[in-house]
Amino acid sequence: MSRKYLIISLAIAFVICVSLTPIIAGQSTYSVNVGGIDFYMPNDYKLDEEFIFEEDINSQDRWGNDVPVHYRCEYYSDGENTIEITVTTSYGEPFTMDNVAFAGYGEPKKTIANKTGVVSASPGDVLFSYCEDGKLIQIETLMDKNNEKMIEKVIGG
Repeated sequence: MSRKYLIISLAIAFVICVSLTPIIAGQSTYSVNVGGIDFYMPNDYKLDEEFIFEEDINSQDRWGNDVPVHYRCEYYSDGENTIEITVTTSYGEPFTMDNVAFAGYGEPKKTIANKTGVVSASPGDVLFSYCEDGKLIQIETLMDKNNEKMIEKVIGG
């Protein structure tokens, strides 16, 4: 009889441990796709439908030539903090890190979630810019702390 209670107690302890894992491990995420690139948004961040921007525009390259690009920008919020993701695709030459560095998005090069890019920061605001599949990716966080940790989560899940 005591063996039966031991097995039931172990099963209950296992269920409790499994249910606490997301709390202990940190926020869980859901997948979003912006401009053909997958990202991972914390569950408490929701897409703000009023702040979705998508457009074809002309942008100047480093030589001053007009280059047609397509960009999509999505804005997510938890009611207090925000995450903005912008994916820009060039209809000319694909984007490279040279484009990012030339545009002055930040210095020096930094790696976040295995992506090498540049960081621009001001109090409460961090912008990480990098290239993936020939696209310019920009993730901007507006929060009190842990901006780079949040960017890492958005990129890597």
